[in-house]
Amino acid sequence: MPRTTSRSALGSVPNENVPGVAISNTNDLRKDCASAINRALKIRHLRFTNLKRVPGDCCISELTGQGATIAEAKYRCQVIPILVPIRRDILWLAVTLEMWSGTRGCYLMSAGLQVFEGQAQDDIKKPLIRGEWRCTPDDRTAEHAQPHWHIYPATITEVSEDSRAEFRLETEIQQFNAESRDLATIGVRFRDWYRGEHFHFAMASRWDTEGVESHKRDLDAANLPDWLQGCVTYTLQQLQYVDRKTADSIG
Repeated sequence: MPRTTSRSALGSVPNENVPGVAISNTNDLRKDCASAINRALKIRHLRFTNLKRVPGDCCISELTGQGATIAEAKYRCQVIPILVPIRRDILWLAVTLEMWSGTRGCYLMSAGLQVFEGQAQDDIKKPLIRGEWRCTPDDRTAEHAQPHWHIYPATITEVSEDSRAEFRLETEIQQFNAESRDLATIGVRFRDWYRGEHFHFAMASRWDTEGVESHKRDLDAANLPDWLQGCVTYTLQQLQYVDRKTADSIG
């Protein structure tokens, strides 16, 4: 059964005159969200930090706990280890709550998670995927889905020597004209995916029951912990699945 958020943490649905969802008690919201993620990861020590101001006239609260270290993305953020894969670096999770705080009160602007790959001592860990739910006025009127996923360009454009060999084989099989379509051309095609960072993969669409525009939902503070728990649970399950597939492929 879904867990109920503390009544004092609840806010109102956003409107065009405020920067997000009004939050009456940020401490309760942070505690509820931390408890939800602890349940998802089956641990107990995680918590959200106090709000800290970051560039862009907003504040963030970030997930932290035992084993936390640092990664760089939109902000310099704390990450916790969630998986040690086969033949890859450690996978790390960052979860942040982005808020606006001022004389009119405190408003939740977005909530999201990111997965990074790297070693504990590396501040510059490689970002892989990001899931987020934004609720600023601009985001609520934009065309893209809420909530949504992003895939980081480096994840798509990273081409190993094995992949290059596969491209050569594909080129020979399909008898491409070497003068008009060589490996450099293929490389340009993959570099173009850097634009893919801006692609919003819908996370909660209802196209099958409510039509082609039904991929946007207003963020509700009452449901945020449940969303975070489900999002973290699913993300970890998929990372473990990919790791098992990797193990199977190498025997």
